[in-house]
Amino acid sequence: MRVLAVVSGPVRTDRIAALLRSRAEAEFGDPGRRRESTSKWPMVGAARAEACADPMVFAASARASYISGAVLTIDGGIGARA
Repeated sequence: MRVLAVVSGPVRTDRIAALLRSRAEAEFGDPGRRRESTSKWPMVGAARAEACADPMVFAASARASYISGAVLTIDGGIGARA
């Protein structure tokens, strides 16, 4: 049996877009400045769904059959800067 964990950062969804607009409104007084609210993130902005899904598909595949007990962090470097 293999056990893997995935830690994902923000992924581009309608919910995340609304959250980023709300954050920009609170921070800058302008929801259109949402890119500025993520400018300190290493990869600047939320990930495309495929950027998270592709590594997960690989991790679940036979090509990764010897990987177990690992945590796959797909967060664009956000966790590394802490």
